[in-house]
Amino acid sequence: MKKVSLPLILLTILAVALGETQVSVSVSATSATIGERITLKFIVRTPGESDSIRIISREKQEFEFLKEGALSVTRKEGLITFEKDYEISFFKTGEFNAGPFIISLLNGDTEIESRTSNSIPVRIRSVLEKGDEDIKPLKDLPEIDGNPLYLLKYLIILGLIAGLIILAVYLVRRIKKSGASRGLPPLPPDLEFLNRIEALWRTDLLRTGKIKRFFLTLTESYKQFMTRLYQFNAEDLTTHEIVNHLQKHETEARITQNFDRVFLISDLAKFAKYVPSEEEVSQIRADLHEIIAIAGERRRKQEEEARNASS
Repeated sequence: MKKVSLPLILLTILAVALGETQVSVSVSATSATIGERITLKFIVRTPGESDSIRIISREKQEFEFLKEGALSVTRKEGLITFEKDYEISFFKTGEFNAGPFIISLLNGDTEIESRTSNSIPVRIRSVLEKGDEDIKPLKDLPEIDGNPLYLLKYLIILGLIAGLIILAVYLVRRIKKSGASRGLPPLPPDLEFLNRIEALWRTDLLRTGKIKRFFLTLTESYKQFMTRLYQFNAEDLTTHEIVNHLQKHETEARITQNFDRVFLISDLAKFAKYVPSEEEVSQIRADLHEIIAIAGERRRKQEEEARNASS
């Protein structure tokens, strides 16, 4: 026998009895750890004529949307049922609400009506075990006898020396950088990104347990790559904002899917002390290499088209 969800049965009964649109939101879990994926399920039952729905948050939410599922539409006995799933994740601990949401019924680009959904309380726990400590208490500062102001002149001299050293280093690096830029053109985004991730994997950060530092460096690398490739300032955006930009401007599904996996593992390692397995690290490396290969193939095709156009 085909299994029918309880919310769908209740919506059907209400829609038939009341003759008006009914909406419902449910979650796969009301308790989770930081970074754990939770599925939001939206069900809309209406007797009206509509072909799609639009879902927006009525208030600022404390979670991030990670993945949007396909819209399912069924029509039976004069009623239309829409079902849509979203995968979300919280990156703070505490008591939160998923919702409320504003759900609009659309016919083409025209909004027919809108309804406000219920909200669901969700408790987010830390992944730390009981007794773990992120920050150890500082030792009490020792007392200093006498007037320390006589040290002020020495501190000023040391500050001036340090400032001169920093200025000298900055000028030397700038001269070297300007000379290198005049001598050679910058590498294409895909080749520069390949060099950076290969150099990162040659470090001993993962072997020595410096997981967070490794993924912070990786995040800096792929944000710089996206800034150059897509011409938007990825370095100042959150993961959710970057995902939205990719969904609007990237047509290759493999790139968005690969980045989705990389973003999830990176955020868990940076914010939730998650330690990826060797298989997950290898998968991230393979995902990035596939992204680089696709970007390189596009670049070579564009260069070839430019040469043909100029000849």
